[in-house]
Amino acid sequence: MSEYHLPNLEVEQPTKAEAKEQKWRADILKSLGDEFNVFRDALLELGDFTNLPDVFFNEDKTFNERKFLETAEKLNSTYLEHLKSLIKDEVAELGAISKKHLEANSAKTFITRLEFFSRLAPPEQLPIGGQTIEQLEAALAAANMQVSPYVRQMMGSPEVTLQKDTEKTDLVRLKVQDLGFTKNATTDEVYQKAKELGLQLCPAEVGPEYRLHYTNQPMNEWLAIAMETIPGLDGNPYVFDLEHGGDGVWLNNRWAGPTFRWGPEDGFVFRLRPLQVT
Repeated sequence: MSEYHLPNLEVEQPTKAEAKEQKWRADILKSLGDEFNVFRDALLELGDFTNLPDVFFNEDKTFNERKFLETAEKLNSTYLEHLKSLIKDEVAELGAISKKHLEANSAKTFITRLEFFSRLAPPEQLPIGGQTIEQLEAALAAANMQVSPYVRQMMGSPEVTLQKDTEKTDLVRLKVQDLGFTKNATTDEVYQKAKELGLQLCPAEVGPEYRLHYTNQPMNEWLAIAMETIPGLDGNPYVFDLEHGGDGVWLNNRWAGPTFRWGPEDGFVFRLRPLQVT
């Protein structure tokens, strides 16, 4: 007589290490938000990892999701909230999420931005607004900060509008090479790449405001303010430039014409998009 055995229906319980790993993964994915999880699932389903940062790949070219999650876990909280805000807007633009390739592209954008922000120093919060041009000029003089004649003319330009009320803005200092450029790039190329990575141009008033704030600028550092250009005394396009040289600390001007090319080591100040208050 044959002997029959029922299959073992017991569900194998995870080990303590496995349970800890599962909880860790779940907590990070929850912090990233439902919007990203939809995109992430689409990316993993398609297996389309082209044009993603090499740091998130294994030696066999498969996607290293753990490395991605570790990077997200360590990311500065301001940057993380900024990335989550950007992806919510992309969800709204896509409307009803149905096309997997759109979802995967959005996941790629998020992952590329995550790697980019993970390489930057934390943002600096700067209060701007609430002062007149005359008050800013007086504050610069009181702080013994030099101001070039071109800058004085630029500050009085209609292109420089000052906010009546004070608000806080998050600024990001970086070098052109942080945006992925290995060779010289035009102003438009720098600005476009920064936009793709989730940064914005600064209001012009950030120039004098940040000059007053950035009192510990290293010697021989030049930082251009990423902003819409303003015509100088000669009619050419300029941006504000923060300089610290042998002749002191300056709020100067930097030519940013269409043919000018910035080197990989040139420094810029961009800003994060203000978060919507809900």
